[in-house]
Amino acid sequence: MLCAAQTAPAQTAGYPSGTQSAPQNPNNQLVGGMLSAPQSQETSPYGAATSSLYGQIQAQSSAAAPPWILTEYAGVDEIATDNVNFTSVARQADLGSLFSAGGILTTDSARVTGILSLTGAYRRQIVDSALDHFLVYGYTKEEVTLVPGSLYLGLHGLMDDVDRVGLGLQNALAQYGNLTQIYQASASPLYYIDVNDSTFNLLRYEAGQVLFSRNDSSFNFQGLTIPGITNSTDQLLRDDFRMVGTVFQRLLTDISFGGASYNSGSQDVGDFTRERAEIVNAYALTRSLALVGAAGYERLHDRDFPQVSGQDATWSAGVRFLPNADSYALLTYGRQDLRTDFAGELAWNITPLTSVYMDYTDFVTTLQEQSIANINASEIGPFGAVTHVVFDQNAVINTIDDPLLSGTPDAGLPTTTLGAPLADVNNTLPLTNGLFRFKALRATANAQITDNVVSLTFLNFDQTRLAGRGVYPFGRTLTSYRAVLSWTRFLSPEVEGHIAANFERQVGSQSASTSASTSFGSANEYGMNIALNWRISQRLDAFLRYDFIDYSKSANIYENVVTVGLHKTFD
Repeated sequence: MLCAAQTAPAQTAGYPSGTQSAPQNPNNQLVGGMLSAPQSQETSPYGAATSSLYGQIQAQSSAAAPPWILTEYAGVDEIATDNVNFTSVARQADLGSLFSAGGILTTDSARVTGILSLTGAYRRQIVDSALDHFLVYGYTKEEVTLVPGSLYLGLHGLMDDVDRVGLGLQNALAQYGNLTQIYQASASPLYYIDVNDSTFNLLRYEAGQVLFSRNDSSFNFQGLTIPGITNSTDQLLRDDFRMVGTVFQRLLTDISFGGASYNSGSQDVGDFTRERAEIVNAYALTRSLALVGAAGYERLHDRDFPQVSGQDATWSAGVRFLPNADSYALLTYGRQDLRTDFAGELAWNITPLTSVYMDYTDFVTTLQEQSIANINASEIGPFGAVTHVVFDQNAVINTIDDPLLSGTPDAGLPTTTLGAPLADVNNTLPLTNGLFRFKALRATANAQITDNVVSLTFLNFDQTRLAGRGVYPFGRTLTSYRAVLSWTRFLSPEVEGHIAANFERQVGSQSASTSASTSFGSANEYGMNIALNWRISQRLDAFLRYDFIDYSKSANIYENVVTVGLHKTFD
């Protein structure tokens, strides 16, 4: 059952978004897309109220588990607010009811491994009937073996609410006017050729689609003009030829070729393509330290916006450090996407109950493609869906740390569950059309101290518009800073308390090379919530949550929200 304290749209059982309150066993690592068995199946010192997605994967990991497990659930939530339209004038109190039902299916068979979560929800308001609606939320990650040892299929999907303004989701139920429904799906067939014990080739194709509904056109929110967002289709073709210890015993060499196309069908974006060929080498000085070097060539092209087109050599140099068996750190300096900058990723399990994740990348993309990349790089872990560095964000980091390039896709190799929460990453920038250069810093830390779980996430994005038409001209930069701190306390085996606070600041500016205004102003948003979750029985949960949300730009807008819920699980 998903705890009421979590920042998750619809607050429905099993819903994957948001930072999860506590790991049931932080030592678990993903193995072949599923979690390995916990250290002890007898008792759980970490409390009962954890994510149903995570709990179901734990149950599936048991040696005695059947090849598939289906769990159904239903819930009712009552949401009282003193500012249903989130405005500074004509404040309107309202009471809404949310009725939800859904299920979680986990599979672990010889051919299919993965998870599917689906929730349907209907909302009914007493005063503002325009907010009455039916929505579906879901998450899936599946790995299908078509031909053992050679042909595989990866599937990802997400149905979610996303904040168009990009000021985060403190309580999605109380901010319906800012939200857009997003539907994402991608399929990736993989063809694996084993040349010999130390050499293989991995060919993969990925097709992704993202669709938007409700509130997807241009609109004005408290003095901020948010341009429209359109559907997009992205494609990626990539081939990796990897040799381990063939030239030198300690040398890993990967020769990769990749091409990608992003097409939103909008004049604001054009038809952006990227081609890249690169050779990446990693030479192990010791068991835990390696030198990394890469060189190649790339071409960026957009037929509608020639100012973003170009071609140049790529190169990188850096180091990789492995502090322990399930942690890594990689830092490089080099050139990619016609820009020279640092890049890095850190995933460190400091202790079995303390972990840190951080990455920094500099890359060119669309927000639609970035959304697809985030879900494709997500895993289900103790703290919910998380994201990692993908190929287009930084080819060298992704190539070195790609688990598919460390063995056959069905080898069952561990993948870290550390990463920045997907819900926070997806809700920290205005969702608009355009081609942008991103400088992205994402960091999150989690620690369990006796009966307390503390989580801190920090995000910093610089988004510079490289091409597009409409309200935001070429050269506009938007900088976003977002911090989320949460504390969960297990008051008893059946009751847990939760306190969370968040802050986000957006600052816009115009490139000095243009004659337009040099300032686009700034906006701040603050939020806090406090909640109690009570496990009434093994299959019945109740919760009480209070939120305070404050938005400041030209006027001070605030909202108080009280949420009461009751959720039932059936199996």
